[in-house]
Amino acid sequence: MAAKETITVFDAQGRPREIPRAEFMDKALPKLLEAAWNDSNQLFQQVAFALNEGMHAGVLDAARRLDELDGGSERGRVILAATQFQNGLADQAEATLRACIERHGESAS
Repeated sequence: MAAKETITVFDAQGRPREIPRAEFMDKALPKLLEAAWNDSNQLFQQVAFALNEGMHAGVLDAARRLDELDGGSERGRVILAATQFQNGLADQAEATLRACIERHGESAS
């Protein structure tokens, strides 16, 4: 299924608005990531949203930052590996996951 051409965003009053994907990626996403840069939970939400929307190219640095904020936790490592993989960095993604398993053991989460 092809990605939708627009992204639904919400203004300060909670009203939905459709904006073109390219505009979201170029203008809105960097601002959202910047606002969340030092809050691991918000940054996780922004990175996960971007990955879900196929905007992986715009969040690799943010995924690295999340991993840094999370101190190498499973959440940070897995989202980093997913971002690496979606950006064509399969070897790095595998290394990230192997290091996570070595540190935390295997898990079902």
